[in-house]
Amino acid sequence: MSTSILPASSSLPAFRTPYTTRIVKAEFMSLLEAGRIYEDFTVHIVNKNNRYTTVERPPGNFPDYDAKFLRNTPSGLRMLTTETKLDALALKYRNMCVEFETIGKPMNSGINATKALVWVHILHNYDPRSTEVEYLYIPTAKLREYIAETTPYSKWGGTNSYSHFYLIPLLEMEKYRRSVPISSLPPELVQRIRSIPRFLVTN
Repeated sequence: MSTSILPASSSLPAFRTPYTTRIVKAEFMSLLEAGRIYEDFTVHIVNKNNRYTTVERPPGNFPDYDAKFLRNTPSGLRMLTTETKLDALALKYRNMCVEFETIGKPMNSGINATKALVWVHILHNYDPRSTEVEYLYIPTAKLREYIAETTPYSKWGGTNSYSHFYLIPLLEMEKYRRSVPISSLPPELVQRIRSIPRFLVTN
């Protein structure tokens, strides 16, 4: 059973009008697709050169992790699980947003809910001139440890302000920062990354 790391530090957000909700629904669907694109990116970078013999993507809308990687080693079967999160504004504001609860899931979402061993935090850059994809590759246990020790500032935000996030300065996670040249990615994946709507990253 998942346990909460820290208590919520702000009140629940006010609900928006139905008209606003319809607009935000379109944004939400675009964010879902963008998330799937970067889940495929994570599979690509983790399984580069076919390091793992099996890659599994769990079914359902709220799996315990986004991908599981398996391979046999002399010491036995090795397993790695990942949780991929797209952060469209991290590079703009120099903070990473780490969700820990949503409306209807008090203290049981995002970092509080995942069972993945590694948290892959995508620092999306919309600029078509960008030559690399930046991301944070953080052992989930280390991220939880940091949150428990530092008590980051939190706020409600995201689609319709339904999500509660910790805001963590990127400098605090610098040692986990990595990048991949866009030229090294499959052309089809590059095209999908470039297709992510601009409005998702300019708010």
